[in-house]
Amino acid sequence: MCMDSTVSVWCKSGRVCCALDIGVMAQELKPDPVDPKTTDVRDEGIVRRLNLLQEQVLREMKRMARPQEPYSTMVQAWIEGFKMRLLS
Repeated sequence: MCMDSTVSVWCKSGRVCCALDIGVMAQELKPDPVDPKTTDVRDEGIVRRLNLLQEQVLREMKRMARPQEPYSTMVQAWIEGFKMRLLS
């Protein structure tokens, strides 16, 4: 579970997903070509799956922000506030 509710979004399943945390995990697991390890193949698979999950969360956020969706105004306001916090 995400410890910082300012960067969390609700997924369809009702669990809290942290798109930023997912991206950070993927970056930390990305194998270092200068220092190869025996777990690199496994880690590359994990990185791919984390990146796909991050993309899915972001797509869901965009879908929820469409004008025809319920609560879209609230989602749009949250996204704008989120962008401002990222840039500050």
